Amino acid sequence: MIEEFFQLLKEDIVATIEGLIGVAPEVEIVSHSENVGEIPIPISKIDVQVSEGGNGNIYFLIPPESATALGDLMLAGDGEVKSEMDEEDLDAIKEIVSNIMGALSTALSAQQDLPKLNFSITLADFKTEADSEWSKCVYRVDFDFEINDKKYNWIVLFDSDVYSKLNPSSPTKTPKAEPTNKSE
Repeated sequence: MIEEFFQLLKEDIVATIEGLIGVAPEVEIVSHSENVGEIPIPISKIDVQVSEGGNGNIYFLIPPESATALGDLMLAGDGEVKSEMDEEDLDAIKEIVSNIMGALSTALSAQQDLPKLNFSITLADFKTEADSEWSKCVYRVDFDFEINDKKYNWIVLFDSDVYSKLNPSSPTKTPKAEPTNKSE
């Protein structure tokens, strides 16, 4: 079940970004595991509250270079990369994630074997240090993107409530995130 969910998420990322910037990214799931592991800092964090068939949270962790480039492309720019994010950059990446999650919710409603979930974005923030919310997560998926010959990456974290809904056969674990400052 969880593999089907990841495939739908990947498809909705591609379709949504193509719809917003006019170019389809190549997206690959490069890893996923029950070990949250290291989180690079600084990073933008988009909090997604999950409701309906389950409750909980999903966190999109997007490096500022990736988030600002996508936001700039969405505004018909050249994909300017910045290492810091302002409110306008956060609004842009929040809009992108909101559109992805809206498409995913619609796709899930048509699936027989997947839970029907609704999503709402509750916060977009630029983190320069570890976030205590990450320690509540039990599953991590890493996505790599390529758009216009530039490579980007995203991390998506799932808390135990969402993960258990997507993977009912797995016992719920609570490994700790180990944020590191990789900005040096």
